[in-house]
Amino acid sequence: MEKVRVSIERLEVDTLQQHNTLFTAAEVRSLMPSEGASEKHWEWISKSVRKKSANFREMYGGAYMKYSRGDTIAEFRKKVNMVPWDVMRRVLRRLSTSWESYFSLRQEFACSYAVLCIAHWLLGIGDRHLSNFLVSLRDGRCVGIDFGYAFGMATQFLPVPELMPFRLTPHIVALLQPLEETGLFRETMIHCLRALRNNHDMLLATMEVFVQEPTMDWLDLASKHETLTKDSHEEGTQEWYPKQKLDLARQKLAGSNPVFITTKELRAGFSNTEFLPKLLEAVRGSDESIRSKLPSHNLSPENQVDCLLDQAMDYNILGKTWAGWDPWVKIFGAKRDEVTGEWRKLHNTELYTFYSSPGIIRNIKSRRLRWAGHVAHMGESRNAYRVLVGRPEGKKPLGRPRRRWEGNIKMDLREVGYDDREWINLAQDRDQLRAYVRAAMNLRVP
Repeated sequence: MEKVRVSIERLEVDTLQQHNTLFTAAEVRSLMPSEGASEKHWEWISKSVRKKSANFREMYGGAYMKYSRGDTIAEFRKKVNMVPWDVMRRVLRRLSTSWESYFSLRQEFACSYAVLCIAHWLLGIGDRHLSNFLVSLRDGRCVGIDFGYAFGMATQFLPVPELMPFRLTPHIVALLQPLEETGLFRETMIHCLRALRNNHDMLLATMEVFVQEPTMDWLDLASKHETLTKDSHEEGTQEWYPKQKLDLARQKLAGSNPVFITTKELRAGFSNTEFLPKLLEAVRGSDESIRSKLPSHNLSPENQVDCLLDQAMDYNILGKTWAGWDPWVKIFGAKRDEVTGEWRKLHNTELYTFYSSPGIIRNIKSRRLRWAGHVAHMGESRNAYRVLVGRPEGKKPLGRPRRRWEGNIKMDLREVGYDDREWINLAQDRDQLRAYVRAAMNLRVP
């Protein structure tokens, strides 16, 4: 793989201060998770349930129960309009030296991404958020990474099921104008699917490995599936689950409607939920949709691709998708080295700054100080206090003594400006301790 590859969400720009070369200040704010469409989506989903302790499954299931198709589409269009419609076009144009090179980059991206979408659907690969794609800055070709959710796992087992077959959001479609998805992108998908269907024996023989020697993950999922369905198979769960997944791949290669495949996966994972009918209704689409008019089996490659595109671009599905999937697109940007002029990935500290999110070290320090406050209020009679604060008996071993938990607390407090060694006295003042906890969370750690 070429060394100059960045994720789709990191396609552009030199630094955060240089965003205005591509985007206005308002557009940059719309791409920020804390101010843009992500925050609006989270607020909208949260309104679907009344209790504050609801988990993600209940919240998104409640959204399917509460919001109609029209409400969802109207809300999703608002979020899409918060992001510049030509965000990806601007990025590819910035990487091009001429219009000819721009069209070449776009063509390579469209063809490679179309092949990727077909391959991901046949293998049931989900979790296709923006960080799981790499785009070459040299030729525009796209590569997928992170296949942890394969063979329909993202639909069957995730708390918020993925109902779309692959990622084809409005801003990717806008890049393909004027023909959008009906031109080169669709034709490439058809040719790819036809070639794979004509050679299905080779693909299925390769997948048979998972039936003969299932991985530990598959064995765990087989056990989880048995718990969900309260059903078993005469040959045993360990063999039955892989055979079921292989059978779904076989049906895809035989011309099954994508709606039929998604329906089977949802019934296997959400049969005991009250919102399953609403999920199935969203998958089927409206009465005017292409995928609802075509039969469940024996489709041609052309019809299968049309169903896939219809389901992947359905605003009713995209509008209720997990917020981290970002169907409205946000970008973080790559950075050009000031010395060499080459593009490189952003460092974690730069991403944290852009994302307004504390790093793992700041999280650890702030949580450690918060726990110190609890320990200080326990008193010497509690075991946790004696273990963490008490003095050990006996002789110390030779060499430099190891830093104890109490020593880490004192060091964390010194970093945020508290020099008094009696940290237990500080813990008695809860408001003052909270101020130091917040200071530790905002601490700039190298």
